[in-house]
Amino acid sequence: MLFIALLSSIVFENARAAPISPPVEVSPSCTTLSQCRTFESIVYSCVATLAACTWVSVHPNIPGPEASSFLIFLFRLKYMIMALIAPELLLTWAIRQWIVAGRIADKYHEHHGWTRTHGFFLLMGGFALIQDGELVETLSPDRFETFISDGTITFPTISKDHIEDMSKGDPFSKATAIITMTWFTVKCFIRMVYKPQPTELEVMTFCFTLLSIATYVFWWSKPLHVRYPIFLAKEPGSPSLPYIAEEELGSWGVMKALVWISSAMMIVWGEFMDMASGEPMANGDKRVPQYYDGGVYTSYDDWASLWHRVPAIAVAFGALHCFAWNYHFPTTVEQTLWRASSIISTATPILVWLNFYFIERWSETLHSVVFFLLTLGYGGTRLLLLGIAFSSLRSLSPEAYQTIGWSTYAPNIQ
Repeated sequence: MLFIALLSSIVFENARAAPISPPVEVSPSCTTLSQCRTFESIVYSCVATLAACTWVSVHPNIPGPEASSFLIFLFRLKYMIMALIAPELLLTWAIRQWIVAGRIADKYHEHHGWTRTHGFFLLMGGFALIQDGELVETLSPDRFETFISDGTITFPTISKDHIEDMSKGDPFSKATAIITMTWFTVKCFIRMVYKPQPTELEVMTFCFTLLSIATYVFWWSKPLHVRYPIFLAKEPGSPSLPYIAEEELGSWGVMKALVWISSAMMIVWGEFMDMASGEPMANGDKRVPQYYDGGVYTSYDDWASLWHRVPAIAVAFGALHCFAWNYHFPTTVEQTLWRASSIISTATPILVWLNFYFIERWSETLHSVVFFLLTLGYGGTRLLLLGIAFSSLRSLSPEAYQTIGWSTYAPNIQ
């Protein structure tokens, strides 16, 4: 209800009702550096925060042993681009892994003292089976349990501190990132509510920070950028491991390869679908799939519970862009496109939900076509909003350079 009230106050600001709270003092003009912001400071603040939201916040699974540093860099670049277009899918991925990591921790906590950090480590491909010095497979949670039960491997003794030592991040660095994003969010929120108005780029960055903070929270216990797994040797006398031919590693890889060859558009679309729903892992895989979540859906109720929340997150993210409904734009065309894109990005998740729950029951083919068109349009409007946010920087209103009065008493508040 608070969100709806604030959104309404911005969209219908022309009503000019008497303010409930006294307005924050606004600098009348930018006569000194202490009274105004510079163009460079506005851009730097937004770009640095967007980088924290899209580059730093992603906690990927452990890459394959053959992956080069350059390939890992390309993967991170891909995650960044995808997070710029659909950050709610990144949050959904984090939520799914958080749920499964908790289940793993509960299963092994009583007898082995495992925590959610252990659960994340297993889920992200932290344990791999070797035989005669050769990598056999990276263990999924199910294969890990199977091999422990039949004596193929002994239960690994590893502390939470050891796992965290392998991580490239620590609680301090993660807390610093969250505090930085929260600080930007507070500053932008004050400007959105009390004036002076922020820029469209700041409004968009504000939307990203809210989802990124939530993503950080759900991935808080997940090790960051671990390069290699812990190798577990096959116990002597344990059951022989069956040979798994390449073509038996799962039809998903073959099907995905055909999709990649057939159409670049389908590649992009398939990547977003994988992030949204997760990738399966087959026995014998040498690495964990990029968007593997360990099988979060154990029942239809689990699936329904999560997918009721995903559209709600996407709707909220899109609706937040409506804060800039009556802001200054360089041209009327850009303002109209911003408004239309905000409405479309807000409404599309609802249409996707309706498509899953109603159209799919009538026709599977129609459902697939509608879903593809909706997601394609959704991605297009996100790119359009991002483009307008940057293009509007060429003609900022004088108000955008003003600071609020209390910024002179607190350092770095702009």
